Amino acid sequence: GAQNTFQIELFFDGRIRINYLEVGISDGLAGLSEGLGLSPDYFATDLSEMGACYALNISLPSGAPELLPPGETTAMSVRIRNGAEYYVPDSGMLHYSYDGGPFLTVPLSHVSGDIFEALLPPPSCGDSPAYYFSAAGSLESTVYFPPGGPANPLRASVGTLIVLLDDNFQNDLGWTVWNDPTLTTGAWQRAVPLSSDTMGAPLEDYDGSGRCFVTDNRAASASEYFDVDFGPTILTSPVVDASGAADLVLKYARWFTCDDTLPPALDYLVSEVSNDGGSTWVRMQRLAPFNGWVYDTLHVADYVPLTAQMQFRFSVADVPNNSTTEAGIDAVLINYVRCDLGGYAVGDLNCDGDVNVFDIDPFVLALVDAEAYAQAYGDCDHMLADANGDGEVNVFDIDAFVRLLTGD
Repeated sequence: GAQNTFQIELFFDGRIRINYLEVGISDGLAGLSEGLGLSPDYFATDLSEMGACYALNISLPSGAPELLPPGETTAMSVRIRNGAEYYVPDSGMLHYSYDGGPFLTVPLSHVSGDIFEALLPPPSCGDSPAYYFSAAGSLESTVYFPPGGPANPLRASVGTLIVLLDDNFQNDLGWTVWNDPTLTTGAWQRAVPLSSDTMGAPLEDYDGSGRCFVTDNRAASASEYFDVDFGPTILTSPVVDASGAADLVLKYARWFTCDDTLPPALDYLVSEVSNDGGSTWVRMQRLAPFNGWVYDTLHVADYVPLTAQMQFRFSVADVPNNSTTEAGIDAVLINYVRCDLGGYAVGDLNCDGDVNVFDIDPFVLALVDAEAYAQAYGDCDHMLADANGDGEVNVFDIDAFVRLLTGD
């Protein structure tokens, strides 16, 4: 029977041309041309008349915000492009829900061309915003962004991002290195990684800024790789104050290679946290080798209570000394989201501007009877009792509230 055979031509100016040929199965035509143009047996197909494969296309040129400020309207730029259908004027809508209930609708405002503006109403602390967009096409299609609309909305948190440390290691922000006396080579070093003559070390930093911490940045030779030998070598962060945080987040890029894959020769990259200024440490990760730079996210409260004396450290050792082991750390970001209700801090249940013992009774009242709390403290919001920042006021806030009281 007849078969359809296609030829695809790719041009340096970005054009793509698809041609087709009807041949009989007995012709047995197959293979690639030599770039000499269209065979006389082929017929050029102009696909430009077909138009787009989608009805409409909705996108957010500036991206979707992940964090919304409490009590403030958030403006977003929305692009709606015609495809196989034309956009129906005034059909663009923003759908939002802050409490898990039915979605409310706000029309988009036309700015110019295919650009519209969406205004998310002011959220409150404790809200869980979800939102999506829709538009109608001239052939009665309804298009959603993200696809799935209410079944797959965009989501955001409410609050202000508090950054405690943002370090790309271009400057010395107070990290320290301690080396075990047994370490012979491979100490942590802040440097621009060597682009050649290394064995397992990164050839460049993670974020492209230049410097990062690597284990011994000397070039390998025939007799010495300058990887980690014995140890450990330990890289320790400066102290940060997370006493006001409910969920402290550590983000960092890591690199780790070891040419041995089985114990006892296998080595590990270990990350640890301290909440007492380095007196004691709790392990968060013990990582076997992996490929390339990896950007990681850790929620620190999963490991220790948060205090004003938080520190982090990364350690590597090659014990027994029989492996080629290299590590790197870059792009460290330590932050948390704080939500102040009506200008009052979480935990300030009597709204006097301080979190202290006078907030204990109103905290208990907000915990057991939100309506009674609202009557007694009309200028305050009972969500000030959401001390652990999970969007609800319940018994799980008690420990976090005690930490706010004591500063631990």
